[in-house]
Amino acid sequence: MKHVILDQPLRVDSAEYLHLGEPLAKLDETVSSASALTFTLDYPFDKPFSGTVASASPITRRAVIDAIRAAFRTMYAAGETYGRAHQALDHLFIDRVVLDGHALAVEVAT
Repeated sequence: MKHVILDQPLRVDSAEYLHLGEPLAKLDETVSSASALTFTLDYPFDKPFSGTVASASPITRRAVIDAIRAAFRTMYAAGETYGRAHQALDHLFIDRVVLDGHALAVEVAT
């Protein structure tokens, strides 16, 4: 069963949880009781990045957002490891995140 975790664009290069200047609701809501969720980022680089959200306690919406943001920072810091970036980090938004089992589908916008 699919579950939408996020459907409001959030800046990738921010530590804030704001959508159009307003705080994102239910950040600490549990989205999964699994110990780990996986995701793949395949934009804006040539090669994909496989990431994991892991937690000893239930996984929250905040933990998912933080893991995706950290994955992007890792990709940009890795130089050419993932190929060429087709967008600058400060142009990216996490647009939508959907949980399907233990996998997160991450949509990115510019």
